[in-house]
Amino acid sequence: MGDSPHATRHHRKRRSPRHKSWYQEGVPIRIHIGNRRSPGYHSSIQVTSADGSRFAALVQETLRMNPRDPLLISFNGYQPWLEQVIATCIDDRYDELTDLNRALQFDDTVKFPERSNKRSTQIPWSFLVDQMNVPDVYWWTFGKERPGGRPQGADEIDDYRFRIAAWCCGRGACRFDREVPVTLVFTQSKLLAENVVHDLFFPYFYEDEEYDMPRRDEESVCWTFLRLYWLLSDWQNIIREIERELEEAELNSRGRKYPVKVRTRLAHKQIDRIFELSEYMRFHTRSFKKLLKLKDTMHKSADDAIDPVWDEIGDAVEDLDQYSYYMDTLKERFLNLIELVSRLHVDTQEQRLT
Repeated sequence: MGDSPHATRHHRKRRSPRHKSWYQEGVPIRIHIGNRRSPGYHSSIQVTSADGSRFAALVQETLRMNPRDPLLISFNGYQPWLEQVIATCIDDRYDELTDLNRALQFDDTVKFPERSNKRSTQIPWSFLVDQMNVPDVYWWTFGKERPGGRPQGADEIDDYRFRIAAWCCGRGACRFDREVPVTLVFTQSKLLAENVVHDLFFPYFYEDEEYDMPRRDEESVCWTFLRLYWLLSDWQNIIREIERELEEAELNSRGRKYPVKVRTRLAHKQIDRIFELSEYMRFHTRSFKKLLKLKDTMHKSADDAIDPVWDEIGDAVEDLDQYSYYMDTLKERFLNLIELVSRLHVDTQEQRLT
């Protein structure tokens, strides 16, 4: 697996494969398959280990109704038998897919976009990424209130994350049509993930004019990674939220609304959160820079057509560098605020003594 945002601090030991929650035979997986002709609509089925033939029939019918349309399939969870279901119509190596799905559901690890088999020139490519956005935005998008009723400023990093994994098979993987590219997307089995897939995922991809543009496999992986990032991550929202909380903390300090210990503790929590968010931001930056290295290996001559995705990835890297600068600035401002609060407290104590 690739680097984890928490790799420098700890590594969670992988749970035993005998953990019973991995092997609940009757727990179904929901599968969605979209099509370009009706981007706002997709076919959905729930499957268990015995439903591979139903899944294969749905894929075959989708291809019959939408010839040459790239296959985009989403899965809202993991069970060990899922590879058997997928293998009824998609040919590939499923030992790596098992590891990817386990990590998606249960581990802290994340994974750079890379070939699942490094010794092969063929795809699939896979990646596992924690996308990041302000928690409220994920729920506002669907006109719903955030569950839990936690107060603002008390968000855990998990509230910012949307975990998603992709398995890009490209052409040759689908038994019913070897010319159709195949992308499998996996989410956690949570209500939020189901809302995103149901309401946003397929329209976002299928309505993009570049979705089925002819491109090389590596460029398709880059395009998929970038579009998922655009759909599910928005660092500008996060920075605005932290700025708002900083302004509120500054007002509280000037008005001495809360005791010094409370104000200092809240500021330290914000700094800890900025450090954690910055780790995820750095992972996004490293991922895009890793993908950019493919460009030089693919375009050997001036006659090669340059896919616009490379310029878009370059722009994303520049944006992330700017966001990183803003995050560092916010961290410094919180540190300065802590110093100011401590100094004012000392001055107040001295005045009382005199």
